[in-house]
Amino acid sequence: MKKFIITVISLVMAAATAVSLASCANANTVSIINIDLTEEEYVIGVNKNNTQLKEQLNGMLAELNSEEGMTVGNEKVTVKSLYEAEMAAMANGTEITAVTGVKSTSTNRAEELVVVTNTGFKPFEYPTGSTGSGNNYGGVDMQMVKIFADKLGKQLVIIDTAFNVVVETVQAGTADIVVAGLSYSEERAEKVDFTVPYYSTTQRIAVLEDDAALFENCTTAEQVNAVIKEFGKVNAGAARAQTGLLYLEGSEDFGFEGFENVNAQAYDTILLAVTDLSYGKIKFVCGDKDTLASAVKAVNK
Repeated sequence: MKKFIITVISLVMAAATAVSLASCANANTVSIINIDLTEEEYVIGVNKNNTQLKEQLNGMLAELNSEEGMTVGNEKVTVKSLYEAEMAAMANGTEITAVTGVKSTSTNRAEELVVVTNTGFKPFEYPTGSTGSGNNYGGVDMQMVKIFADKLGKQLVIIDTAFNVVVETVQAGTADIVVAGLSYSEERAEKVDFTVPYYSTTQRIAVLEDDAALFENCTTAEQVNAVIKEFGKVNAGAARAQTGLLYLEGSEDFGFEGFENVNAQAYDTILLAVTDLSYGKIKFVCGDKDTLASAVKAVNK
């Protein structure tokens, strides 16, 4: 009997190992099709009742977008230099903690700059852990809001929430500004005011490496779209409420035609979508170029 039990256990363990190995074997390399599908600019959303703050932010963004830059400590800083630092860190597999011990709840609005964001958007905002006194965050946007708060003489408060409610959070007055890799749209402009743009971006798609050859002759967004339409009925992924999802579904507000043959699936983050892509659960992923590149790098490790 003992020998029989051992044999059964061995068989069960062998089966479990086989399943585990099969799961690992199903993970495939993901490639990005480096063709720009859209033209977008990131902006900061400001509560419509706070025109003074909007003017102050526009002044600081003008400095950060200038060739000379803004003096921060003992150095000159620009949005470009912040972005390049994040890209270098990502290439080295490291992270830049921009703010530490940040509160997530306001206690004195008069002395605070309350920022709402969604931190599943590396390299612009991402969590880097927590301390006993609050949360730690990294990213281009997080570096910027730390600069804003310091220049304004305010204590920084960061509310991390779902992307699909960040604009409404500012509209309701719960936060002063939204800094979350946010693109301008007329629908959003009805709810909040916007600063001048601070970064230009685009949507791109990621596919399994075996499918990349389907796009090798493409040089324009129209040609990429034509290949997608030739897929037939397929499932594709994008982050919930982000521009990539609107690109797949179609959006009159953004001027996106959408794809009748694509069943667009909304994920909480691009990373989750790219992970499903690597296992063949969806045909492709659409997302902002930088966060898509970060997710693909993480999945291809």
